[in-house]
Amino acid sequence: MSEFVCDPKAGPYIYDLIAVSNHYGGMGGGHYTAYGKNKMDGKWYYFDDSSVSSASEDQIVTKAAYVLFYQRREDDEETPKPQPSASLGGASESGDDNMDTN
Repeated sequence: MSEFVCDPKAGPYIYDLIAVSNHYGGMGGGHYTAYGKNKMDGKWYYFDDSSVSSASEDQIVTKAAYVLFYQRREDDEETPKPQPSASLGGASESGDDNMDTN
């Protein structure tokens, strides 16, 4: 996808497929489903109304694929990042009420 980047001096970017929206039906109506890759566990999931199930990579791209979502890798994504803390809302474990603005 680097050939479509506006800055001709930009380095060769790498993009990862992170989600696929599917449409079944015609122009007048139909049904939408989606596949999405979980950022935390790296696994794919299939979303169909109120149901979610595991999916394999070979199921992702089908004739029903309508919109594909890509995310550009950052240069430092080759090195593993620490897992986010289990605390909610970015609050520190000490119980401080400071908002995390990062």
